Amino acid sequence: PEAAEEEWPVARLAAQLRLSLEELENGFEGGPRIELPVVDVVGDDRELLETLIGQPPEAPEEAAETAPPPGEAQSSHTPSPAAATKPAARNNRAEEAAADAKRRAAERDAEAAERAALAEKARDGLRCHIDEIGAVVAPEAELGDTDILGAFIVRKLKGDVPEGMDRALSERLQGRRIDIAVRVDFFSELLLDAVPLDKAQFEAKAESLEIDGLEFSALTVHAPRLSVGTLLVRNKAKVFVSRELGGPLPESMIVELAGMGA
Repeated sequence: PEAAEEEWPVARLAAQLRLSLEELENGFEGGPRIELPVVDVVGDDRELLETLIGQPPEAPEEAAETAPPPGEAQSSHTPSPAAATKPAARNNRAEEAAADAKRRAAERDAEAAERAALAEKARDGLRCHIDEIGAVVAPEAELGDTDILGAFIVRKLKGDVPEGMDRALSERLQGRRIDIAVRVDFFSELLLDAVPLDKAQFEAKAESLEIDGLEFSALTVHAPRLSVGTLLVRNKAKVFVSRELGGPLPESMIVELAGMGA
């Protein structure tokens, strides 16, 4: 709780999951809940899964109500009230499961449409820098949008350039690499030595780098599910480029993304 916002961006993670902080804190009050032992192995997890999807297994006492007393045979013509309610209960569960499946399908479709719109926004008006080893593009996306950004990272181009880039560049960039440059909100979105980066680590290990007459701090880091690259920081502005420190960098693009360009 006492961590600074840039050290552990809970608010941003909750926003990506479409949750409020209150929902996160309350543990989704009223929803299905299961408990698992930390050490012991769970044998049959079917009942746990049924609980999570809103179909708890039949309780033993309910099963007992449907059985005739010892020594008595129940009429085959007149079912007991308990037996009569079992099909109805199963039908209700089936209807609830069908409604839940329909709701989840609608949510998946809505999310897919949202991701498609974000991808289209990233491709629209894509800024591009060409240099001796390839190209760097600056999609309008966040570092957490790995499904969108990953499409623009190509280690050795074979065929057409990624969608959104000028197709006329395909021949020129054959066999060369394509990278991304993107703004970063928090240090902890990146990894250093396989652990989330923090400001203290960055300041202790970063080196000074002059870009277009401006002084930046730079450090080689890793963007999860994307690439190793360089984090460049000036004041509070942070820019990640998927090229390691020491190689050519898109200087004018970095200055622009850092908010100091024209």
